[in-house]
Amino acid sequence: REAHKDRTLVTSLRCRATDRVLHIVNCHLSGGAAPERRLRQVHDGLQQIQKYINALDLDLKKQLKFKRPSPKLIAKAEKTLDEYQSAGIIVAGDFNSDGNTAVRKLLVEGTVDPEWREPQYPQLVLTSKKRSHLFGGFVDAAELAYGGNVC
Repeated sequence: REAHKDRTLVTSLRCRATDRVLHIVNCHLSGGAAPERRLRQVHDGLQQIQKYINALDLDLKKQLKFKRPSPKLIAKAEKTLDEYQSAGIIVAGDFNSDGNTAVRKLLVEGTVDPEWREPQYPQLVLTSKKRSHLFGGFVDAAELAYGGNVC
């Protein structure tokens, strides 16, 4: 599966050797004084993965509602849904920002509230509603490699 969003490409890959799924959000976020757009771009990419999962869940529910449900098709739908729900996610690319940003907060902490501001743009409203995702906290690879926030 793949989807092109605003400056992001969301792809779900399946490993031929292990049959495991990996979701990738590859981005080249907007540069300049546009932190609200960068936040939306990453949020939309993560939402696309959730849409994939929701579609698979809907497919399973449809399979279960048939008058004569097929155990084989139900098992396949359950397996695929589980694979997509348990898949790893990588968000990578050029974030065109560094430090304590809304993008980083969304990825590492899982949520950005409307009241939150970036230190670089303290007067700028980044979102009118809470932005969050259901995938847990991401690990900042640079922090892991260098032992702290490198920005």
